[in-house]
Order: sequence, then C-alpha cells, then structure tokens
Amino acid sequence: MGNFSKIMETFWLAVIFLSTGYVLYIFYVHGFSDNEQMLVIPAIAIFWYYTRTKLRKRIEGNMNQDK
Repeated sequence: MGNFSKIMETFWLAVIFLSTGYVLYIFYVHGFSDNEQMLVIPAIAIFWYYTRTKLRKRIEGNMNQDK
C-alpha cells in the first residue's frame, strides 16, 4: 500500500507542476480575464495530493500502532 501511495503522491505532484505551468503559459499568451476558470485544474490536483498524503500518513500511523 505504501509504495502505491507514494507513486500516486508523485503523480499528483507532477500534475500540479505541469498544470500550473500550462495555466501560466495560457495566461501569458491569451490573458487572464478569459481563462480564469483554468485555475480549477491545479486546484483539483492540489486537493488530491493533499488527500493522498493525509491518507498515506493515517494508514502508516495505524500500521505502526498495530505492531
């Protein structure tokens, strides 16, 4: 479980950086006023990264208590 969780955390972290970079590029090329809804994509990725991290830490804490 721990290995898969770390892979998913890395995946969401990559999505955060890539989507933020893309959104900033779109803002630079096309302007902010027509594309502000694109900020939703990095926000969702941040939410999932945070959720995966908290879930992994909770599972690891429960596994350590059981030992």
